[in-house]
Amino acid sequence: MGKLSKSEIVFFFAFIVFICSIVLEMTIWNVSPDNQPGLFYYVLKMMRYLSYGVCLFKIFMDGLYRRSELLVWILVLGLLFLSFVGSMNKTMVLYLLFFIAGRGISMERTIRISVWIQSVILMITVGLSQIGLVEDYIMEPDIRPRHFLGFAWTTTGAILYFFILLEYIYLKKGRLKPAEYCVLLGIDCWFYHMTDSRMTFALSAVILTFFLIFGEYINKEKISVSFYQLFLAAPAMTGLFAVMLHAKYDSTNAVYARVNSLLSGRLRLGYQAIADYGVTLFGHPIEWIGFALGTAPDKAYNYVDCSYLQVMLEYGVVFLILIVLLYSLAIRKAIAKKRYDLCWILLFILIFSITEPRLADLAFNPFVLAGVLNIEMKAG
Repeated sequence: MGKLSKSEIVFFFAFIVFICSIVLEMTIWNVSPDNQPGLFYYVLKMMRYLSYGVCLFKIFMDGLYRRSELLVWILVLGLLFLSFVGSMNKTMVLYLLFFIAGRGISMERTIRISVWIQSVILMITVGLSQIGLVEDYIMEPDIRPRHFLGFAWTTTGAILYFFILLEYIYLKKGRLKPAEYCVLLGIDCWFYHMTDSRMTFALSAVILTFFLIFGEYINKEKISVSFYQLFLAAPAMTGLFAVMLHAKYDSTNAVYARVNSLLSGRLRLGYQAIADYGVTLFGHPIEWIGFALGTAPDKAYNYVDCSYLQVMLEYGVVFLILIVLLYSLAIRKAIAKKRYDLCWILLFILIFSITEPRLADLAFNPFVLAGVLNIEMKAG
């Protein structure tokens, strides 16, 4: 792929530091007995701000921006600032630095770095938990045993593996060999056995099977480009479906009750969150409380797993629209580059985000950067 430029070295340094800080923050090492932030927490926070600072440095280092591009970034920054005022959460404003700094950076190199860093952290954390060097907390051991595998919550390892799968498939340009399929599916089954992460397991199995069967043909233009143009509407349609699924929840409806049960109460919690916080243009200050280790036991559970709903409630309708447009832009670029495997990967992420909060999580989901990165052409 050629030698790294100075600009890429700076960006990838920031990206690696960022991924490490976010993922390690979700491990057992960041959990203190008194549920108060410890030294490790502050070290990770410093790493995160270092990554933001390096991105800012790269932005000034690159220097030249077209006037139209500059106006777009200023508009987006203004809207994100309004969401910050509404939510009092600066995370997405800081994330914007990665989007601006990532313009023109190689998508393949970004995904390759992400898959390596995520895989190393996952293997070390899970491995140490299984040989007893770190705690493998087990939730409801006598009822529904769910291993945390060295993380602060039971599904974290399985979800991280889900995105590693997608990254691996992207690097393979959608083509999987039977041996690869068997190994990857076997690991997926192991995570399901240990964590009982049903949605993650099921969708991972579907994705692996899909690319095993169709991966060889996806990028060979056997399907009309007009078909893939339909994917442009997928972000908006999936987001609307997800929000309405929760907003229209009715506990007296047998179908809704069954779906809510299959989704471990997610629909009820989403419906209650809409009633409690309401829907606004620029969001609310919300503290999401889950069952992760380190959570204060006296706080009431209110966590919403649906990415679209969580984003809309905390950051507002305007920010959700920006995310939807970003995914549509990424799909449009993938079509232009004839990377139809990426179109499918983005579609699977959109579906996964109906029940999991990783739609805009850079540390887990680097594909959210696809709208600004330089996507390589299809395989020959």
